[in-house]
Amino acid sequence: MRKFLERTWGSKNIDGDPLASNLMAITQPGARRAPYAFIGGSLFTRGMIKLYEQLNQPVWMIHRTKGEFANVGGLKRFTPSAPWTIEQIDTGAMPYFERPAEFARRYDAFIDSLKSA
Repeated sequence: MRKFLERTWGSKNIDGDPLASNLMAITQPGARRAPYAFIGGSLFTRGMIKLYEQLNQPVWMIHRTKGEFANVGGLKRFTPSAPWTIEQIDTGAMPYFERPAEFARRYDAFIDSLKSA
């Protein structure tokens, strides 16, 4: 589990809370089936792109630059025709854990921009 989180996080500096939560989750009834559901794709919602394309309200999305799963090239389809604000932050999978103050500052700036619009 630590190895997977390192790949996702983009470093060995993993916050203890997600690791502890994951370790607790694997002891729950039925947890042994979760890896098969993940690999089989049943944990991913089908048709999300179509749903996202239909959104017409402002959307703020921040994504990371580090980690094995940081490729978000498909996001370009949501700008500029849709009201999306997409930002990058130089972190791994969970920027709100790695840089909570910067994450909150950016989110607040997005909310403030809506108030002035």
